[in-house]
Amino acid sequence: MSALPRVALIVVNWNGRAYLEGCLSSLLALDYPDFSVTMVDNASTDGSPDFVRERFSQVGLVNSAQNRGYGGGANLALRPCLADMAVILNTDITVPPDWLMRLVTPMLADPAIGVAGCKLHYPGGRTIQHAGGYITPPQAWPGHYGLGDEDRGQHDTLRDVDYVIGAALAVKQSVLEQIGLFDEGYFLYYEDVDLCQRVRRAGYRVVYIPDAWLTHLESASTIKGSPAYLEQFYRGRWRFILKHYDPAQILSESIPAEQAWLLRCGPDERQAAAVAYRTTIDALPEVWLARSRDGRGQVRPIEEEESSLLADRLRALLVMSLRLPKTPLLAEAPHEMNDETPDLASSLALLRERQLLREQPFGSQAPIVGPVIARLRAAWNSVSTKWYVRPLLQQQNEFNELAVTEIAAQAARLRELEIRIHDHDAWLVAQDREQAEFVRDLAELRLLVVQMNRLLLELNEDLQRVDATSLAQAKERMV
Repeated sequence: MSALPRVALIVVNWNGRAYLEGCLSSLLALDYPDFSVTMVDNASTDGSPDFVRERFSQVGLVNSAQNRGYGGGANLALRPCLADMAVILNTDITVPPDWLMRLVTPMLADPAIGVAGCKLHYPGGRTIQHAGGYITPPQAWPGHYGLGDEDRGQHDTLRDVDYVIGAALAVKQSVLEQIGLFDEGYFLYYEDVDLCQRVRRAGYRVVYIPDAWLTHLESASTIKGSPAYLEQFYRGRWRFILKHYDPAQILSESIPAEQAWLLRCGPDERQAAAVAYRTTIDALPEVWLARSRDGRGQVRPIEEEESSLLADRLRALLVMSLRLPKTPLLAEAPHEMNDETPDLASSLALLRERQLLREQPFGSQAPIVGPVIARLRAAWNSVSTKWYVRPLLQQQNEFNELAVTEIAAQAARLRELEIRIHDHDAWLVAQDREQAEFVRDLAELRLLVVQMNRLLLELNEDLQRVDATSLAQAKERMV
């Protein structure tokens, strides 16, 4: 085996100060002989850069003026990287001392390996979080082998996979030089899937290396299931579909599957999907360029007619996601819904119809003498029980009316609460999006201030040079 390659460890951070102590301490304790550690900070507001400067002076620091997302942040360190391999890492990981040696050795032994990932454990080290990833068409749903399984060694074989997650993704520099860096059109999800797809398309292997295990907290910088999480996740999923799937498959399989999925979704998912569809539609021209660029001639470019048709179908998904009722039409419940399953309005109508108890007429099926028997029963009832039963019927009817009225009132309150919750969720989505836009605008403003300060300094230097020249000329004239 040849000499060990130099490896650049790149930690992409956004407000992850709470995890940096454990992450960076474990990386600096590695027994690998030739590596560097760099943290890319995506405009954190929690003091992460200052903490790294004070506590980990041996860690390189790249500061971004704005949050560029996972891929954009990683690219800031990958562009000037001179190492033979790079490993992009999340802040919420910790590794054992021999982790990097176990990761690099198989990659060095096989020139066909372009990207490799690790076995990821949840905290505690007994439950598997990731043993390689797979993508399920036609909607490009991602999955992890071994997710949630107790680690009994059942996933201890090195194997090829569709992708490995960006929490710990190793890539050879020579491969990046051939296929390019991360696609910065993704912000938080699917950029790792996209990179692995391009690596495999270029003829390299994407492998899972079980001996290289680490611990990953997962979703430390985002709340899983939050509006922001769902929006970015669905946006990334559709960018991946449009970049890598054949248009005929998207139209005949992906779109119908997405429609069926929307019928099963709750309001939060539909709201997030609607935002993702809208941003995807707006970005279509750029997506087609990225498809052509990253396809390297192996992905058929989108024709104008196909582009127009796909845009129309995405708009139809957007309209569908906004117009569907707030409750799922095809609920994934233990029982199956059918035509006999009553809705709330029907149930209330049935209760109102049956709330009133009435005296039942007496009858008899006896031939000939039946009417006589019925009259005798009615007469006896009038003498013996009617005076007692009628007040009970009245009392019961009054109670039934109060009960049905209260049930209807509670149902109305529940419906109003559902509407308020949905409206509140929509407001949270809007606030979340506005906050993200505000942070982005603020970062751009800060960058402008830095540029203006630089221009002012240059202008001041120019003025000083002019003043010095003028003073020298004046002295010459005086002489």
